[in-house]
Order: sequence, then C-alpha cells, then structure tokens
Amino acid sequence: GNTKTMAGLLPCDDFSEFRRVLYELRRIDDAAITQLNDLTPTASFRGQVDAAERCRKFQETLVKAHSEREAGINACMEQLAGTITKLKGDMHVVEGDKRKEQGKGKTDVNEAPLRQAQMTLRQMKTELVAEKILQEQALKVVKTNCAKYLRPGSSH
Repeated sequence: GNTKTMAGLLPCDDFSEFRRVLYELRRIDDAAITQLNDLTPTASFRGQVDAAERCRKFQETLVKAHSEREAGINACMEQLAGTITKLKGDMHVVEGDKRKEQGKGKTDVNEAPLRQAQMTLRQMKTELVAEKILQEQALKVVKTNCAKYLRPGSSH
C-alpha cells in the first residue's frame, strides 16, 4: 500500500533529526496522560459510560502509537545494522580482527563512517530501551485511571 506509517516518518540517517521526530511522536503519550488524569470519577451512569469509552480510546491510541514508534526505531536499527555490515565489508573488516592490528587511538580516516554508524546504532538502542519504559509508564496511567471503567478482559 501507499499508506505512510510512523515507521516511515522516523529519519534513520540523521540521529538528531531521528530523536527530534521521536520526541515529537512521544507527545501523544503526554497529551493522553494529561487528559486521563483529568477524567474525574462521576456518579452518573452516563458519565461512567463516557469515561469507559474515553479510557478505551486512550488505550487504543497509546497502544497504536507505541507499536508504530517501536516499529520505527526497529526499522532504523535494522537499516543501520545493514549499513554497518556493508561498511565493514567495504573495508574488509573481519569480525574481531580490527582491534589487534590497529594501534591504540589510531583511527583510519576510512573508518569514520563506520564508527559514526556504530555510535548511532548504540544511541538508537538506548532510545528503544527508553521507549519501552515510557510505554510501561503510559499504560500504567491508563490502568490506574481507568481501572474503575474498564472491565477486566476488555483491555488488550
């Protein structure tokens, strides 16, 4: 299909842009959490139904946003891993042999793109860990605020 997913929105080749877009996408969580915290328990049946519906929507929105962000980070990491493999191939680096032959602190000019790609991949892995923590926190807020509205078994 021609549908543009969030995975396609994350720029993989520029980490500062990758991080900026990712933080932008994470604002969905902040907005949902703020609105969830504003859900006041209500006595009326109508209010209960509205709250339950809103809780369900928030949960759906968050779960969808989370899986799209995670897919985006993973797609970028895969792309980078491919770039690293290719750069190593171009440099004829056999796993593990480079460090021995290389004097301490001397980096071949040709290695700069490889080092850069490896560093970016490490940074993306860190963002993936952060992503999982943020997702957990967001879903905990949903659980806490919506426990009284969402029946067990009605969540994912």
